[in-house]
Amino acid sequence: MSVYAHPLPPEVPTTQPFGSSPGGFNPPGGHTGEDKGSQIGVPVRAAGDGVIELAGWVPSDDNAWLFIRNWAGITVVLNCGNEAPSFTYSHLIKTDLNVGDRVSKGDIIGYTGNTKSPSGEVFAPHLHWEALPPRWNIHNGTYGRVDPCLYCKEYWNGAPVVPSAPNQRQNGPQETMQRIKPELDGLKWGDVGSNITRIIPAGQLEVFKGYVHGQSVTVNGFTSDVWYVDDIGYAWCGAFESQSTDGLPDLTPRATLPANHRRVGPDGAKFRATAAIKPDNIQRVAEGGTVEIFTGWVRGESVTVNGYTDHRWYVDAKGFSWFGSYETQDTTGLPDLTVVVRPEPPAPAPAPVTTFAYLRGIDVAEYQESASLNLLASDFYIIKASEGGADWSDKAFASNIAEARLSGRPVGFYHLARPLLTPENTAVEEARSFLAIISPHLQPGDTLMLDWEAGNLHRTDWAWEWLQLVEKATGATPWVYLNAKGINGGDWSKVEEAYPLWYAGYGANPAITGFPPPKPAPAEVSWQAGVIAWQYGDKGRLTGYDKDLDFNIFYGDAAKWKSLGAKKLLEEPKPNRPIVEPPAPVSDLNEFFEWLKDEFKNHAKVDQ
Repeated sequence: MSVYAHPLPPEVPTTQPFGSSPGGFNPPGGHTGEDKGSQIGVPVRAAGDGVIELAGWVPSDDNAWLFIRNWAGITVVLNCGNEAPSFTYSHLIKTDLNVGDRVSKGDIIGYTGNTKSPSGEVFAPHLHWEALPPRWNIHNGTYGRVDPCLYCKEYWNGAPVVPSAPNQRQNGPQETMQRIKPELDGLKWGDVGSNITRIIPAGQLEVFKGYVHGQSVTVNGFTSDVWYVDDIGYAWCGAFESQSTDGLPDLTPRATLPANHRRVGPDGAKFRATAAIKPDNIQRVAEGGTVEIFTGWVRGESVTVNGYTDHRWYVDAKGFSWFGSYETQDTTGLPDLTVVVRPEPPAPAPAPVTTFAYLRGIDVAEYQESASLNLLASDFYIIKASEGGADWSDKAFASNIAEARLSGRPVGFYHLARPLLTPENTAVEEARSFLAIISPHLQPGDTLMLDWEAGNLHRTDWAWEWLQLVEKATGATPWVYLNAKGINGGDWSKVEEAYPLWYAGYGANPAITGFPPPKPAPAEVSWQAGVIAWQYGDKGRLTGYDKDLDFNIFYGDAAKWKSLGAKKLLEEPKPNRPIVEPPAPVSDLNEFFEWLKDEFKNHAKVDQ
């Protein structure tokens, strides 16, 4: 087994161990992780190599890791592999990572803090970290968690890091105080009223988001009013190995200027007789930091300075001044005074000719229950049938399918997968549940889909098994519904050889009434079996329904739709027989097909 690293140095004390204080707020097995009593801002390091699955505030209480949104604070989840543990780190003050980032053992994944909820509630500063083993069991008494010290047997002891990005600065050989204001207050760390919020260790690499001008400080003959700033606070630049502001924006608060005023940049600004660079047309020069008043702006010569290019020029009675010479480059509050000769409008381009077959339609669930589907101008209907296992059916499924059948148009059913949400959420159980729900309604040519977006996105083996079971039971070729995150979240090479993709990608996603002209599948999406459909927006409107709808395009005609659909019909199951003891869950493919034969009599033979 790989050896993983503790997130903090060994001198940081443990304030609450794993398994302590069972009952009450904690589950029967006790505290679900280990708390480390750290001050704010200590770097938290990755236990091992892996992929970031969560970085930031927990989006909702409905999440794959059972976090409470208003309790976990800023959190990072590190997945070290399918057969390796995952680690969680909560109550951070900040993290600079994003979901999908790959990290190595010992990399900084965040900084200790006191965050609790997005509304601003806080705890006493500490780090709460946990370990989740592969195929974790939610019923183990600690919500699937195990003692992280079972995996983490060493402390990070890598080589000192040096700045490698423009926004990084390395602290000098002394401890540096980080403060809540860019000024000294004469107090020490821990004094009542002190504005010190954190102590930066000697030599530590820091990541800043900018700098401000604050109190001017002189130490050992060096004087500066520059303070580096991040989400934790302010640190005087003279304490760091480099005091440069290169690569950092000036975030000093400034008084709001009237709409027609602009502040000159640090290099000054030239006013010219025309909106162009010529050696003999300079009228005057404005010093850096001064404020100018303009009457408007014009389009003139395009100028590039230090990588910034702009063709706009501010204008007043004294001349023209190039946009790039000012702190802000916008036209807010200023009219366009450019004299424009309007050319004759070109002849309208001919409407594009579509060279491929297509159908345009919608997908619906209980949220569209009030829509009369048969009255909407949709070429097809994709209807949510089920979610997870245990015969859970969408509450509007029966009414939606009844209305869709009245239209006589193509119909599809989709299942929202909950892979391994609990140990019972196996591919076999969810396939059985889906087939049981759709069986009374299934007709030849109905298409079937697996909606893959609800956690454990990397378990493509689960998806493969579900698709195989449904294909063998119905004769259909199921589709897989994925967005870019889902596609990039696992190895789909086996699935994409056999099953087409229903791609979800919205782009600009404008509100729109009526289906737009058809477009081919996105060129950037690569899928070996092809993109069979594209869900390109969720703000569509159709006459007869005054709420938003998901808009889709299917690449093919009705015959192609039918060719991908069901070939075998399943009769409605008989009423459940009284059961004294529940049967063991289906655990292999042979038992699954025996169940099909027993439940759906007189249907076509199931191939194994």
